Amino acid sequence: MSRHRRERSFFYSHRVLFRVLATLLAIGVGLGVAYVLSQLGPKNINPADITYTNNSEEALKLLDASKKLEAQFVEISALREPNAEDIAILEQAIAKQEAYKQALGGYNSEAGQRLLSLQTLYQDTLAAQQYRESLMAERQGANYESQGDAEMALRNYRKATELQKKINEDFPLSNRRDVSRLTQLERKVNELRARPLWNDSNEAERLSKAAAEKGDWAEAKKQLTEAIHLQKEINLEFRGLHYADVTRLSRLEVDLASMESSDLYENIQSLETKGKEALAQKEYRAAAEDLNAAARLQRRLNDEHAQSRFASNKRADELREMATDALSREVGEEIITELAELDESLRQRQVWQAGEIIPGLFEKVEAFRESYPRSTLLTEDTVIKLRFLKFIKNDIALLQDRIYGQLLPVPGTEGWHMTRYEVTQALYNSIMLNNPSRHVGETLPVDSVNWGEASEFCQKVSWILGLPARLPYKDEFDAAVGSLRYVNLNDISWNAENSGNETHDVGTKEPNAAGYYDLLGNVDEWLASVEILADGQVYVAGGTAEDSIDHLADVPVDLTNPRRRDRMGGFRLVANLNPPSQDADANAPDSAP
Repeated sequence: MSRHRRERSFFYSHRVLFRVLATLLAIGVGLGVAYVLSQLGPKNINPADITYTNNSEEALKLLDASKKLEAQFVEISALREPNAEDIAILEQAIAKQEAYKQALGGYNSEAGQRLLSLQTLYQDTLAAQQYRESLMAERQGANYESQGDAEMALRNYRKATELQKKINEDFPLSNRRDVSRLTQLERKVNELRARPLWNDSNEAERLSKAAAEKGDWAEAKKQLTEAIHLQKEINLEFRGLHYADVTRLSRLEVDLASMESSDLYENIQSLETKGKEALAQKEYRAAAEDLNAAARLQRRLNDEHAQSRFASNKRADELREMATDALSREVGEEIITELAELDESLRQRQVWQAGEIIPGLFEKVEAFRESYPRSTLLTEDTVIKLRFLKFIKNDIALLQDRIYGQLLPVPGTEGWHMTRYEVTQALYNSIMLNNPSRHVGETLPVDSVNWGEASEFCQKVSWILGLPARLPYKDEFDAAVGSLRYVNLNDISWNAENSGNETHDVGTKEPNAAGYYDLLGNVDEWLASVEILADGQVYVAGGTAEDSIDHLADVPVDLTNPRRRDRMGGFRLVANLNPPSQDADANAPDSAP
């Protein structure tokens, strides 16, 4: 037991050494096996070490004979054009070289290269006559083309092309083989073939126009159809040439479709004219019938002649809408008349009469929109207006009193009046039913209102008054401010020196000379503009309670984003108490910026 333990202890103690020795032994055995296998496999052969058993005197005689025959042929070729007997000499030289190559019994690059050279010379000789004929035919084709003889030019170019093609196919080793030249010749042939077709197509188009000018539509269509047929043939067969013209084909097809649909188009025009005339005479049903007939013909034209320049889905929709308007005009005009009466009642401040009109008129408008959804006679704004007036019907008199009580004439304008105060949160909330202000108070100016909301407020005021109302223009604002000479700005404005950087109740400072309050300071005010401003910006004027007196003295006007919501941003409005016509809406003043 102890001896076994000692033996185990010896091998165990030297186990790492034994493992290394075993690994080295395995590697050695593997290398030995690999070497033995490599000796048994195929060996690389150096061509220089090969000794050809057939490389005899006989083989050298074959080579010498081939060279002499080649020299004989070259000498003859230098003196005259080789004939059949001369070519036979070259054939013998090639045969001797092939025999010499076979006699060598293996691969010999020099022998193979010489054989290829002889074969190339042979094919060059055979191809020479055809190549000269091809060049001659090409030159003759060019001469005929310059003389205007297209038929003879085409015949010669075709001959040149056929000869070059035969050379390329029959003599692939020849230096006369020329793929590029063949491509150029084929293109020339195609140009000569396509040109008369193109000329004929253009002539047919010209004849079509001439026939159309004379009113001979049958002949015009016939010639235009021929022009299209020829252009299609060119596009299909000669795609790579400039005569192929997809754009021209499309134009000709549009012209033909338009010509074929011209009768329908004239009928549409006639029916539309009759419909408009009936509409002017207030014969609404007759107008609707004519316009509907015109719409049906337009849809037929669109389906049958889709490529016609007279085809238009938009036109069909317009005619259908005109027919709907005509059919609805009788009912619609009654509504329009009542709308005018409603506005007049509101303008005259006959609120009780307006209150009687609004409910019934609202129902009529709703029914009209349901019955004639495509009619453009009454807009969606009309529905919104009546819905709003119906909702505030009981407060219209109070709201009119509050608005009229604030209006003062704008100096230098006719009929336009501006609110003496900035719009308060109480007034804004009573009309818009919300208050976006961050500094809350009923008699504080509304703030944090964007330009769109201010404009919407003015629109609703115009509905309440039955008069045009909007945001002021810059020149109206300047006219209301007037001269600031000898004016103490602390007396008429809330500014950085006296406001504590907060907005204050409107009308708590002194009015200016024209009777307006807070045109400068407190909150700056959104303005309208008759011009399109860069990047969709709009004007804001008057400065805020955070601005210095020096800044307010310059009557600040800035451009800003109409979506801006500023805790120091508000507005006031202008209304025209003497509009030039009953349907005037937000007309510009006499002078605009």
